[in-house]
Amino acid sequence: MSMIRTNVVTLTVIHAIAYRQKLPSGGSGITIYRYDTVQPGIASISKSSGKAIPAANTSRKLFPQAAFSEAIELTAGMPYKKQKGVRVAEEKVVETEEPAEEAVAKEDAAVIDSADYQKIVAKFTDKKGKLSYDLLNRELIKYAKKSAQVRSLIESKATADEICFEIAKAKFKEITGNAMLSDDQIRKAIELLDEVSPKGVFKELNSEIRLMLKRPTAAKAAAKKPAPKAAASVKSATKATTAPKETVKIQFGADEYDFAEIKKAVEADCKSKVQGKIKAIEIYIKPEDKAVYYVVNGDFSDKIDL
Repeated sequence: MSMIRTNVVTLTVIHAIAYRQKLPSGGSGITIYRYDTVQPGIASISKSSGKAIPAANTSRKLFPQAAFSEAIELTAGMPYKKQKGVRVAEEKVVETEEPAEEAVAKEDAAVIDSADYQKIVAKFTDKKGKLSYDLLNRELIKYAKKSAQVRSLIESKATADEICFEIAKAKFKEITGNAMLSDDQIRKAIELLDEVSPKGVFKELNSEIRLMLKRPTAAKAAAKKPAPKAAASVKSATKATTAPKETVKIQFGADEYDFAEIKKAVEADCKSKVQGKIKAIEIYIKPEDKAVYYVVNGDFSDKIDL
């Protein structure tokens, strides 16, 4: 068999070829052409499960679900096919409309090798065999907290989106072992991962970066630190007064949280994770995330659940 372009793949489940297309709705779709019929099989790709949803007029007998599943796997990482269609004749794939060379060059510029993309997907696939945004975001957030590059970007006032992209680029190059991945290829990998959910692949990472941007950097903290005061005379010391008992409650919607309990939980958590003397703890309560973020000594951060 001869194929004009590599964004058309050969299936083994049935005697056919397939390619991935961008749907008018903005999602992804799969088109399959058999060698024994003119009518193609068409399916959209579910944004929640990543599985094929065949069109109502697509024959399930001619185009089984297994064929669409194979097509989705084989076209992962490949560019969308922008031609109007193909026809299959005499064991050859014939394009019905060939795009201009400029369009082809532009399309190919954003192609990430399928093997590299599969390494990224495999890294963040859970035990059920499903791509997990939770695993992906936890790994990237862990990297962000330890990265000198991220600290430098925060101090240089880079945007959250710029920082997220640089984190993804560093981790994707590490995972694939391909230091030559271009920015366009990284963006293509993110675009393909993002097809699984309309909410965005880096939702949790983006929230964490925005939180990090709000925290004072080490340089700012040092600048704001007041100069030490001269030792006060014992005679000038005021008499100690009994402070009134305070109770701080945080209300969010129908939920209510006790700040004293939150403080105890944070102190217990950071003591189990931080070695050395704890000099300062900053606490950030985000009821909408059901989480409490904290920073210890200005250089270690983590969170606990509310």
